[in-house]
Parts: sequence; C-alpha cells; structure tokens
Amino acid sequence: MGINFFISYFYRMDLKELNSGIDQNQHWYYQTKKKPLLTFVEKIVNKEKGMNILDIGSGSGFFSNEIAEHFGNRVEDVIQCDIGYSEEDIQACIGSRIKRIVNLPERISNTIVILMDVLEHIENDETFFKEIVSRCEGCNNYFFITVPAFENIWSGHDVYLGHYRRYTVESLSKLVADQEVFGVHYIFGSLYPAAFLKRKLTKNSGEAESDMKPLFPLANNFLIKYFSLENSLFSNNKLFGLTCVAKGRLKK
Repeated sequence: MGINFFISYFYRMDLKELNSGIDQNQHWYYQTKKKPLLTFVEKIVNKEKGMNILDIGSGSGFFSNEIAEHFGNRVEDVIQCDIGYSEEDIQACIGSRIKRIVNLPERISNTIVILMDVLEHIENDETFFKEIVSRCEGCNNYFFITVPAFENIWSGHDVYLGHYRRYTVESLSKLVADQEVFGVHYIFGSLYPAAFLKRKLTKNSGEAESDMKPLFPLANNFLIKYFSLENSLFSNNKLFGLTCVAKGRLKK
C-alpha cells in the first residue's frame, strides 16, 4: 500500500482535548505522562550517540518539544510528523532543530520513534505499525508507545477523540511481538478503579465528550506529584491502569 493510505490516518484527534482550555505545559496528565518517555529517551541517548526523534501523530508537538528542550544537543533531529500540519506550520520550523513533515519518512535510521496516544486512532493498527517498521534501516531504532487501556472503561471520551479501541498489556504485546520488547505495562494504575466505578455507576451513554478538564492549581500540582510517584514505584505494573505503555527496539 502507498504512503498516502497510511498518512490519512494519524492526525492526532487528541488535539481536541485542548479545546476545553487545557494547558499541556501545566496539566497533570501531560506533565506526568511525559516522565516515562523522558526516562526511556535518557537510557537510549546515554548509550547511543547521534539519535534522532520521530514523533508520529505529533499534533501540538508537546512530547517531542519536551524531548528537544530536555536533551538539547544530546539528540540530533527532532521530527514531528502529522497530517494536520499546514504549510505555515512547516515553514515556521525552518532554521530550527525541530522539523515538521506530513508524510512518514521513507527511511528511519538511528531514531527513537514515539507514538503517544496514536494507535487507537488507526483502524488497522497492525498494518500501520508494520509500515513504520518496514521503513527502518539498521538495528539502531527504538519505539515508545502509549495507548488507552481496557475496553470496559470505554466512554464518550473515546467517542469524542475518535478512538477505535482500547488496549491491554496482552493486546499491545501482541502488536509489538515481532520487535525486541523491553517492557509492556500500565501507568495511572489507581485511576482505573475510579474510572471503572464511574462508568458502572453513571451508566455512561457513550455521548461524545471529553473527560479532560483544567483543574485548580493546588489539585493539579498534587496529581502531578502523586502520579509521578505512583508511576515510578509501579513501573512494571501489569495489573491495570488508564494507559498502556510499550517500549523496545525496532527490528525490520
């Protein structure tokens, strides 16, 4: 299948979350979720030199912008890839170490590929992931994936964001089984029981609306500290959580 078949699928609908007034640079969800990613990138760049970043379905570019700021010249090119970018978006990055493109690169080499809440938007996630792998050259490419977890907490939030599915450790492990997998686990573990009870008690109708809202600074800061600690202490949680994470090395 041609490149345009795949490109039509990975515009990040998660940008719709920002319509509710969320500031990604402050909100607990984004500030907490970036930490496992930064930890993974840290481990790779400590042992591999000249690594690039490819943020597929990058949307606002929040996660790869954080990598660029945090690691500076310890990483090479930071490429944000999203069908939603206009010519103005692309031109705005000329002269910057951050580049924006709308098509998957023909070749991926010496690269950490990040897919932050993207695969759930793809109707055929397996085919899409295989297309990414097919473009990899050499043995020095890595992946970091996050996806929403557990179909039994499907809600209007998923409908609003255009999700096709939610995942488990088992289903995400199956998707990346042909790769060198370093780990698959859940984060935001203590949110899962609360979300499950909310769905059962409110008998969620599936009406399309976002669950993501701004919080008062005190509550927001507490959640940043709480989930940073929880995700650190239970970094190999395979029981339950709101988000499923997979990381490893890409093998063509």
